[in-house]
Amino acid sequence: NTLVSGSAGNQIIVLNYLLVSAGTVNATFSDGTTAFSGAIPLVANGGASFPGDVDSPAFKVTEGEDLILELSDAIQVSGHLAYLVVPV
Repeated sequence: NTLVSGSAGNQIIVLNYLLVSAGTVNATFSDGTTAFSGAIPLVANGGASFPGDVDSPAFKVTEGEDLILELSDAIQVSGHLAYLVVPV
């Protein structure tokens, strides 16, 4: 599940996020190759969040790569995130 498409010469910086799941699933933020979080276990109507900001971001995506949310099963996961796209 691509959340933000990457672009050459730029880096995605995720400041904060909130995830809420419709069922039991593990969610992992990655670029398809590198995981930026461990598996985040979610249960029905449960969630996870990271309340970061510009001075304390959640993570930085590899230059030019997409931000992807990998799910261990076909379960609806909703939420929001705040991010920046900056030149490297």
